[in-house]
Amino acid sequence: MKKIYSIILTAVVCLAGFAACTNDYPVGPMARNISLSPAALQAPAAGQSVDVTLSADGAWVADTPDWISVSPARGEGGETVKVTVAANDGAERTDKVKFYSAVGDVSKTDITLDSTPLAELTVTQAAGEGQGQGGGDDKVITVADYIALGENTDSYIITGVVTRVANTNYGNFDLTDGTGTIYVYGLLNENLEAQKCWKEKELAMGDIITVQSNNLQFYNGTTWEIVNAVYVSHEKALIDVDKELVEVGKAGEDFTVVATVKGEDVKVDYDADWITFKGATKNGEEVTLNFTADANAGVPRSVVMTASTTTAKGETSAKEVTVKQEGAILTVSVADFISAEESDVVLYDLIGTISKISNATYGNFDLTDATGTIYVYGLTATDLGYGASNDKSFASLGLKEGDLIKIRGYRSSHNGNPQVKSAWFLEKLADGPKPVTVAEFLASEESETQVYVLEGTIGGTINTTYGNFDLTDASGTVYVYGLTATDLGYGAKNDKSYGSLGLKEGDKIKIKGYRSSHNGNPQVKSAWFVELVEKAPETPETPGEPAVDDNAVTMTDASLPTAYPTEEATVTEGSYDFYIFNVANYGNGMQFKKSVGYVANKTAMPSDIKSIVLSASATKDYYAGNLKVYAGSTEKPEGTALTGTLDEGGKVETFAVPAGCRYFRIVNESGYAAYVSSIKVML
Repeated sequence: MKKIYSIILTAVVCLAGFAACTNDYPVGPMARNISLSPAALQAPAAGQSVDVTLSADGAWVADTPDWISVSPARGEGGETVKVTVAANDGAERTDKVKFYSAVGDVSKTDITLDSTPLAELTVTQAAGEGQGQGGGDDKVITVADYIALGENTDSYIITGVVTRVANTNYGNFDLTDGTGTIYVYGLLNENLEAQKCWKEKELAMGDIITVQSNNLQFYNGTTWEIVNAVYVSHEKALIDVDKELVEVGKAGEDFTVVATVKGEDVKVDYDADWITFKGATKNGEEVTLNFTADANAGVPRSVVMTASTTTAKGETSAKEVTVKQEGAILTVSVADFISAEESDVVLYDLIGTISKISNATYGNFDLTDATGTIYVYGLTATDLGYGASNDKSFASLGLKEGDLIKIRGYRSSHNGNPQVKSAWFLEKLADGPKPVTVAEFLASEESETQVYVLEGTIGGTINTTYGNFDLTDASGTVYVYGLTATDLGYGAKNDKSYGSLGLKEGDKIKIKGYRSSHNGNPQVKSAWFVELVEKAPETPETPGEPAVDDNAVTMTDASLPTAYPTEEATVTEGSYDFYIFNVANYGNGMQFKKSVGYVANKTAMPSDIKSIVLSASATKDYYAGNLKVYAGSTEKPEGTALTGTLDEGGKVETFAVPAGCRYFRIVNESGYAAYVSSIKVML
């Protein structure tokens, strides 16, 4: 539940729970009924103070807009409250003072407003002389009325609070008054000099600033902005805080925020059940706000607290304080990381293999595990903090493609593509896959992390369901206990995908797997297929007839247009028709346009598809995962994308296809163009 704590500084302020304060903060049950007389006010432009009779059967607290104040602002039972309306220099305005039941012990200033007010006082105020209607030189105008005029180059004077700072060199910031917010794109000093005013005047967020505007634009159809406003005057912020960031441990702890206040009150507003307001002490203009953070058994969390103040004239100013609390760090798979929400607070540990290094200076690479691949946007040797500049320490780690590592970082994205941001290195769990002979594999130690690459010929007793067989090279023979089409991870359940590979006795293949044993006998465990090196010779069925290779349908860039079709088109290669959309031959192979390009067969394959092989374009890099491959029994299949396996050179990706599929669709769902030289459909 959202919490609002309002402290009237004209009264004595003390720590929560002191009996001496009970007269200022009466103790009582929460109000069930509140009524007002009158229930509406009409105030002149010059402002006024009006007595309002409040009837209540319990504790209550008032919540006011910036230009209205109520005294007293809280109480128990009925009494007369004074409502003060500040002077109005702008257009006619209307708002409401809301009276809530006070939930909690008001003697401790631990007040939580109920979600719905029990009574409302509607206040309407006449327009002031500076309402800005009709234009003219240097007229005073509100933000809302200025925007309502539309784009113009007339001269107006606008006053508001600096509520967000985007650039302190040029002076780009949000200016907010009681009617709205407008973006100031450049602030000039009195001599119309750029890039000086902000620092000359020592401006800061929360300051009340008056500017002259001569150019209102609606930038990019989304943002109203004053271009090159001219500084007129400013007042320092009505409220300031001693810190903008508070970090607390996961065990929970007390913390304070010291606010320097020039207004009549302090209001603290935040939405976090795990933080309790414990009261305040006052020393001159300094108000110390005391809080307690509960222990955190979950993931890291944060909340933005707003401390604000209002003067008797209705002027308001606010400062934000971010409270971050440590929490548990989750170890997740790549798939779970991608599914997580973006956060600059929650940390994740990931374990995976470096599958492609795209920048060795900053440590940008793909991290792959059995569930998928994620882009790591910068890995450093140590924790530098979220959003910090990369210190180029990646090279000092000595990592290479294929290494199995553990990292820690934040869930982020770029152009809609998920990525790991501000990550740092934890440990290397294993070196990259080691090419070995069978004899070298047999001599190696057992390991659940080190991956080995073996090349040999299939033989012995073959289990075609699970992929159990002997693998033999010139140095010896080893038993392969289960070969799958893709990497499922060490110890994962066999998915019975061996049959989809179309392998047979005598085929020479390349595989990856782990050194293990069973009953003292060495074996390759949790192995997966890499590539077919050489097929076994076919035995002719009739003496004298030549051996027949497996059927394959190949599509190349030869059949493609030299520019992206403006709509879906059909091309023919051999005796097969293919649908294409945003796929063309620009002289660099088959080029798929980012996010939308696809190829699908219109003519059904004559038999079930066993696998689909994508070969990289000779002049372009190939990024596994950019192209998604789907297979099914009907045209343009959808559903779950197939998982591919890259060859050692990173130039050929093979996708095993389940039984019963005669149609395929290959689509570029990434934010980058993708290139291949050919699509080979194995039947």
